[in-house]
Amino acid sequence: MKRKGDKAKIWQNVIGETMKLQQEFRAAHLSGSAAADGIRAKIEKNQAAIKAAGFAVDKLADNYTPLVPPG
Repeated sequence: MKRKGDKAKIWQNVIGETMKLQQEFRAAHLSGSAAADGIRAKIEKNQAAIKAAGFAVDKLADNYTPLVPPG
């Protein structure tokens, strides 16, 4: 049971980080920041891992919500 909870916590963190990076990328891209390329690389790495784990990359928020423990 603990292992399942640990895995959920890991994916919650990865998906949450990816959503945050997507917001940062949009802002960096719109401002013309050189950091946008580095952020995009992190997003692509996270998305590959998320997809390999069986989550729908195009529905990150939908995948994130069930991973958050109640309370």
